[in-house]
Amino acid sequence: LIRKALMIYKVFLIGENKDIDKASFQKLKSCVCGREADNAYDAIFEEYNKVYPDVVQHIKDNQPALTESEFKVCVLSMMPFSVKEVADILDVSSAMIGKSRTNIRKKLGMTEARGSIEEFVMANLHQNL
Repeated sequence: LIRKALMIYKVFLIGENKDIDKASFQKLKSCVCGREADNAYDAIFEEYNKVYPDVVQHIKDNQPALTESEFKVCVLSMMPFSVKEVADILDVSSAMIGKSRTNIRKKLGMTEARGSIEEFVMANLHQNL
């Protein structure tokens, strides 16, 4: 997972041309690496929300039918994590994540059974701005 944390950091810095302070990144990295496994999602969400606040707010505003767990899976699906890594972060089974992603796609109104949640949310966000 350390590679994924570094990828996220790279996306934050290069993709959005924004900076995250080193302390925040260290917190994110330590959570993703399992040293603070109980709150890995909270730390990842906090850092993601700092850099992409409109995405998180857009999901909250436009998808009220998502359950709390589906919202978490949706947010983590916006990052370069595999289904297994999302399952590890949330401490659930990969099958549970697969089921949640299917429910999310239905609630988002996605027509492709295996379509990218990230691409769909970002395209929808840009249409609404």
